[in-house]
Amino acid sequence: MLGNELNFLLGAIGYQDLRPSYDREYLIQNATRINPAWLESITNQGEKSRDWNKITANFVISLVYGLDYILEIEPSHERIGLNLLTNYDDVLKKVIQAEDLTTLWKSLGISQVVVLLAIYPKVEGQGQIFYDKDKSVDELYGQLMDAIDSGRDVYSADIHIQVESS
Repeated sequence: MLGNELNFLLGAIGYQDLRPSYDREYLIQNATRINPAWLESITNQGEKSRDWNKITANFVISLVYGLDYILEIEPSHERIGLNLLTNYDDVLKKVIQAEDLTTLWKSLGISQVVVLLAIYPKVEGQGQIFYDKDKSVDELYGQLMDAIDSGRDVYSADIHIQVESS
């Protein structure tokens, strides 16, 4: 359900991913100013040094700022960073990373990061599974609103993906 499916669910609520609206050069310059040690560690991760001129803004936001999506909530125009995971063991790691990078993502005008664990139902038998997108949209929207209401910089919760009843 990740990737295109999440874009579909967010679009159904009325949210677009704002990562493409950011300028790659600005993102790198900002990270250099706010957290140069973190940027250097990400740059030198792996066998070769990363060439930031060959990477999109989406990828910079993912690697450097630790966010999968950026949403703007109406009518307040608050920006929220979003991570959707499917592995329970990754949630704490993403929450800690978001907390460690708070100054960095707040420098982009993002007020909060939401880490959601997508929980899929156990379905027995074989055959095609149809997800109930309406219920999943409601669940996602509800968790986003709960996150905003919490007032916490980093919020985590589960989102239960629903299956259509036959």
